[in-house]
Amino acid sequence: MTVEQAVSYFGSKTKLANFLGLNKSSITHWGNTVPSSRAYQLQVLTNGELKVVETQPKKLAPKD
Repeated sequence: MTVEQAVSYFGSKTKLANFLGLNKSSITHWGNTVPSSRAYQLQVLTNGELKVVETQPKKLAPKD
């Protein structure tokens, strides 16, 4: 998910940061994309209203 989507959902970077128990500056350091761990957290806490978007293929476990 993009930071823009998350900020839009909460109304401001400050409200998003407060919801996650972070400083507003932490949100700014994310750049354009919400880190995957925070994106999954937001997906759960918003009951799926915000969704994680997989941008990289999942690595498969090596076969024996």
